[in-house]
Amino acid sequence: MDTSEFIFTPRRQAPAVGSWWLVFLDDSDQADALAYHDLTEDGLPISKVFVKTILADNASVSVGATHELCEMAVTHG
Repeated sequence: MDTSEFIFTPRRQAPAVGSWWLVFLDDSDQADALAYHDLTEDGLPISKVFVKTILADNASVSVGATHELCEMAVTHG
């Protein structure tokens, strides 16, 4: 069984090559999206969680983040 490791990467610092990203941003860049997953320019999974957008919708940031993390693992794992 493969293992995973979560590493915090400070703002303006590039994540390690080959990393899957879970990114917390302020505002959504997609209409009606609280969070979503996609691929980076290198073809690796990235999940974007929009904190201010989620809170304005009276939703849970932790639910949005774990939902996207699970979808990303199932879709790309």
